[in-house]
Amino acid sequence: MKPFVSTVMLLTLLLPLSFASAEDSTNQRAVLITGATTGIGRATAEHLAAAGHFVYAGARKDADMAELNRMKNIMAVRIDVTSQEQIDAAVALIEKQGRGLWGLVNNAGVNVVAPLIEADEDDFEFLFDVNVFGVFGVFRVTRAFAPLIIESRGRIVNISSISGVLSGGGYGMYSARVASDC
Repeated sequence: MKPFVSTVMLLTLLLPLSFASAEDSTNQRAVLITGATTGIGRATAEHLAAAGHFVYAGARKDADMAELNRMKNIMAVRIDVTSQEQIDAAVALIEKQGRGLWGLVNNAGVNVVAPLIEADEDDFEFLFDVNVFGVFGVFRVTRAFAPLIIESRGRIVNISSISGVLSGGGYGMYSARVASDC
């Protein structure tokens, strides 16, 4: 239920009062969603594509990209928010497509659920690389795509998680970032 409520709130911010037809690609608004392979990112990508927007769906894995590319009005874009090189390549790809960019949804994030004392150090480093140091990814992605968003007078939405304040049920690693902010 939480992803549904969050998606509805997100769509309220993103969706214009009227849409271009899905068949009218000349007036189709384009939106980039980082972390579009599962959860809120995937649901938002599917909804916006069905509503007639063209969605650049951010993904890291080949299998996820292939699955996203099979959907109407969706084009997978390889983008790891921890990699400036991939962010720059995504900007170049989207500029080359010639659609412009009306929306950006900074949604990428990961979770490793395990009791903190049983967690693998590599998993902990991965989680921090994406969710803590990756916050710079939100900065980098936003900065990189800002000229396109400004040109189209578009929208930028940043997604976060209530789970960041939970420590029970194996969320110790995920919650560590919140503790580090105190």
